[in-house]
Amino acid sequence: MKKIPLGVIIMLIVVAAAAVSLFVVFKLGENYYSNIFMPGTVINGVDCGGKSAAEVKSELQDSILDYTLTVKARNCDPETIPAIDFGLTYVDDGCVDRIMEEQHEKLWFMSIGGVKSYTAGTDYSFDESNVDTVMNNLACMQSINITAPEDAYYIDNGTEYVIIPETQGCQPIYSRMREQIIDAVKSGTRSIDLDGEGTDNYEKPAITTEDPDLIYTVSALNSLTSAHVIYDFVDRQFEIDRAM
Repeated sequence: MKKIPLGVIIMLIVVAAAAVSLFVVFKLGENYYSNIFMPGTVINGVDCGGKSAAEVKSELQDSILDYTLTVKARNCDPETIPAIDFGLTYVDDGCVDRIMEEQHEKLWFMSIGGVKSYTAGTDYSFDESNVDTVMNNLACMQSINITAPEDAYYIDNGTEYVIIPETQGCQPIYSRMREQIIDAVKSGTRSIDLDGEGTDNYEKPAITTEDPDLIYTVSALNSLTSAHVIYDFVDRQFEIDRAM
């Protein structure tokens, strides 16, 4: 039998040792990434590499707590409400766990240096009764900042009858504002204007300068008072005008 050269034997031993080492490294990596996310895994912008599903969920909860809602109201400065005041809580829909289950830990080495992004549901819940507490603390709900609307009316300015325009005031309609705030929190909207275009969150005056009855009354009064009548009697004249 031909004798194998020593150099070949040494080379075979080195190759075998390297192969065993690689196998061990691969198996250790496979076991290591069986319960944590592989490198380069990004969920909702959060770097999840080396983190467990529980840790990722905790970070998603933290990201929800970063939410704030800025509320603008009539005649009041904007107010910013933090998520904690609404009691926002992350709702686990199982998406993070599914992403974990679908990763191929046997190929963990192929993820090194790469990035794989996922979008997970970020459903959250909150107690709507917290909205009442939030609203009761808003400046626009304080009596000192509430003014009732006033109807348009007419006066005699000494020359003619004129219409005094209505005053809008700032008397909030609680139920409508509450609904708008709840919708904003549910949709993740970060800023709302309670007095913005298309909203109807404040009591309105019943009579405006456009009111046809008011316009007719003022017109009729001005027609009557603009008359200048002279009654000519035998012994005197009697003059009637708006000054009478």
